[in-house]
Amino acid sequence: FEAPLERRLARLAALDEPRLVRLRGLERDADGRLALVSAYAGGLRASEVIRAAREREIVPDLALGLYVAAETLGALRALHARSCPHGALALERLVVTPDGSVFVADYLFAEALGALRFSPHRLWRELGLVVHNGDAPFTPEADVRQTALVALAFIIGRPLDAGDRAAVEAAVSEATVAALIRGGRRLADPLATWFRRALACGSPRGYADADAAATACESLLGAGERAAAPSALAELLVQIL
Repeated sequence: FEAPLERRLARLAALDEPRLVRLRGLERDADGRLALVSAYAGGLRASEVIRAAREREIVPDLALGLYVAAETLGALRALHARSCPHGALALERLVVTPDGSVFVADYLFAEALGALRFSPHRLWRELGLVVHNGDAPFTPEADVRQTALVALAFIIGRPLDAGDRAAVEAAVSEATVAALIRGGRRLADPLATWFRRALACGSPRGYADADAAATACESLLGAGERAAAPSALAELLVQIL
């Protein structure tokens, strides 16, 4: 397990992407257990944000979901350009800070997790990764799919049972209705298309990596919405804390 982590750390040592939580190195504690040392990113994990918002019956927002997805894909773009998928992207691996910034954390593990050969059930139960029969779990395409699931959680205000395809399709329909109300067919149709492609891991019609997915996602956000999103996300944190 340690060797692939060291290889990945060496490959990403010079990576300069501000939306990635900076890696400091690997250390062993007093008991000999291996630990990844990262820079401190003060904030809440996105899973905590969604959980707290749901407890207070607050549904974040369509624009916030797209903003979180766009920021996540922007960070992933830097990893994918170096042929390094995240491999474990989920709500638990995103940090939302008090100023409304979004950071991607824990991106060192794709190669190491692949060597463990976990079953699809275990990947979902322990890591929140959706792997259907025949899918490759540790690829740029899988990162895009996981980002789409994160976006859906923010849009509908609850985490998904993403192992249930019917539940995911229902969530996409719910997001599409929200887009229809907000911007009519001019927003709803491209948004539905983006989710279909982002979730189509392993299909020729899916996004191959974060680059194309990010460009399409950003086009769904108006300039005003994109500019206002960090403040809106910061306000959400104030409401739930």
